[in-house]
Amino acid sequence: MKKVLKPSEPEEAVYYSDFSGKLFDDNMVPATVKIECDYGSECDGERIELHLTDTELKHLLIYIKDRLCLESKEELKKQIANLENLSIIPTHETNSKDS
Repeated sequence: MKKVLKPSEPEEAVYYSDFSGKLFDDNMVPATVKIECDYGSECDGERIELHLTDTELKHLLIYIKDRLCLESKEELKKQIANLENLSIIPTHETNSKDS
């Protein structure tokens, strides 16, 4: 969440995690997740932007990964593997107690 402190040039703002409400140090947002609803959606034209910590992002990515259908998993396998190789997404086994 971005909170504008002074709407001027240059703008002055602070950023908070949209999940935990934690204030980010030095306005450095570790992760921004953007969702855009397209034509045909019940939320047509809506845009959501979430500011998250690295830990919150990991939990969100695990949630998404666990729910992908087989066809999507095959198509996104390289991207997911790259994220796992960078230790961005821990394996499901490491988070089984969190489920």
